Amino acid sequence: MSQTAAADSLVALPPEQWAALVGFVPDTPWTTGPLHVLARRHGKVFVDSASQPRNLVIVASGDPAAKTLDRAYIFGVPTADALIQYVQGLRGPTEIVCDDEMSDLVRKHHADATPKQSIVHWFDRIETAQAVAVEGGVKRLRISDADTAAPMIPGWALRTFRTPKEMVTAGSAFVAEHEGAIAGVSHTVDLSSKHERITVCVAEAARGKGLGTALAKRLVKCVSDAARIPVAIVDRTDAAGLRVAEKLGFDRRALMRSWVTRLRSL
Repeated sequence: MSQTAAADSLVALPPEQWAALVGFVPDTPWTTGPLHVLARRHGKVFVDSASQPRNLVIVASGDPAAKTLDRAYIFGVPTADALIQYVQGLRGPTEIVCDDEMSDLVRKHHADATPKQSIVHWFDRIETAQAVAVEGGVKRLRISDADTAAPMIPGWALRTFRTPKEMVTAGSAFVAEHEGAIAGVSHTVDLSSKHERITVCVAEAARGKGLGTALAKRLVKCVSDAARIPVAIVDRTDAAGLRVAEKLGFDRRALMRSWVTRLRSL
């Protein structure tokens, strides 16, 4: 592939050239996903120019077996022919993450796309996260036990990691037990140089016992001690997740909207 693609189309960029794109994507609480794709070289990247990109799509791959969709992060100018062609050409169900200006482009070519709203939570300062009081009953997940905890980890949480073992190796993970078995996991979803996105999963039978909050607090402390700002992106329909985020005391919040396209015929 040539270093400069045609201005009116996007082309796939090979992984060995992804590192040069890091400066094009701002390091914010809601861009840990695309930055982690670039760092891990796991996903897909489409650009209009490899050396001086103006329009860029970074795809965190889904897994049909886990019933998770590809998540496409779109950056650039919504009137650019390259992005118009990309969005227009989407046939399979895809979750598109973009700003409000780019949303008009998605709605224009996918009028039946389903809107999805999430709340982005983060701390204004690392010191604030470090001050979160850690609770007992939580232990670090060992690499050798990653497969044991795998059933607790939802498929969408592994978009930027290939396996639970890779997640434990590259990020942070903790577990809590209930009645002698792992009943909850808190772990890294993706990370950048400044931020680390976390999530918590608790078995239904063990909910309401404070495990989710204890797990989240331990992970927040671990992430902030590593000089990254903990981030949580919680679906607005996830009442339990929003309660845990509130208990953690995140002092910054923002709404993030994405669009889920439907299957289209050729």
